[in-house]
Amino acid sequence: MIKMDNQKIGSLKKISLGIVAGSDSDATDLIPSPVALEIIFGIGKEGLTPLEYALSEKTTGDTVQVALAREEIPSFFEHNLPLQLMNPKFSDTLHLKIHIEGVASAEGREIVQAMSALAGDCACSCGCGGHGDSEIGCKDQSGCGDSSACGGCGG
Repeated sequence: MIKMDNQKIGSLKKISLGIVAGSDSDATDLIPSPVALEIIFGIGKEGLTPLEYALSEKTTGDTVQVALAREEIPSFFEHNLPLQLMNPKFSDTLHLKIHIEGVASAEGREIVQAMSALAGDCACSCGCGGHGDSEIGCKDQSGCGDSSACGGCGG
């Protein structure tokens, strides 16, 4: 395990985040316990995501606050989307507090794994390169194609 330190966020850094959400800027009523998210900065197919732009040049301990319309959440996070933020019962606008828990240099194998996940052919969450490790997206097995790695969701 890599020790997280106080490095500045930049290309190919491993970033650990804790995300809470509220119905207004002072609340955490929608997601009171932090959702943990770990990303490798700057590996997206289309360049930096809006999330990465918001995190750029920050360090461990910093907090970024953003207000997003519910429909903006997927495009803000792109391939780093935590499914917990996609609850249709949430208000139309989510006020997110994204706390930077740690920043470290990513190991080569972690970068390769993250890039491989982006190239995966599965749109579910069975762990073959889809969107996370939750089985929520596997219920309809959409996007699994004929990948042999999709055995976990029947694809």
